[in-house]
Amino acid sequence: MHGFLLWIHVLAAAVWIGAATAVVYLAPRMAQNAITGQVFATEWVAMGRKLFTPAAIVSLATGIGLVVDDSTRFSAGFVSIGFLMVIVGAVVGMAVNAPVGRQIAAAHESGAETAALYARVRTIGLVELALLAFTVYAMATQLGA
Repeated sequence: MHGFLLWIHVLAAAVWIGAATAVVYLAPRMAQNAITGQVFATEWVAMGRKLFTPAAIVSLATGIGLVVDDSTRFSAGFVSIGFLMVIVGAVVGMAVNAPVGRQIAAAHESGAETAALYARVRTIGLVELALLAFTVYAMATQLGA
C-alpha cells in the first residue's frame, strides 16, 4: 500500500507544480491580448477548482495515508511542512488567486489596465513554485524526521 500511496502523492504534487508552472509561463503571454487574457483569467480560476484544489486534497489525503502506513510521526518536520503547504495553497487560492482572476477578466472586458494584475499573478505563481519546490525537497529528504 505504501508504494501506491507514494505514487499517487508524487503524481498529485506533479500536477500542482505543473499547473503553477503553466500559470507563471502563460500569464505574461496572455496579458498581451484582451481576448487571450480574458480566457486565461477565466481558465486560471477554473484551474483552481479543477487542478490546484484536487491536487492539494489528494496530496493531503495520500500524505496522511503515508504517515499512518509508515508509522511516521505527524510531528515530523517534513509532515508539518506538507500540511502547511496545503493550508497556504488553499488560502492563497481562495483569498488571492480566484479574486485576482476575476479582476483580470473584468478588466479585460472593460478595457481597463491589466499589467499590475498580471504582475501579481506572476509573483504569486513564483512564490508558490518556490514553496512547492521547498516542500518537495522537505519530503524527499524527510527534513526534520
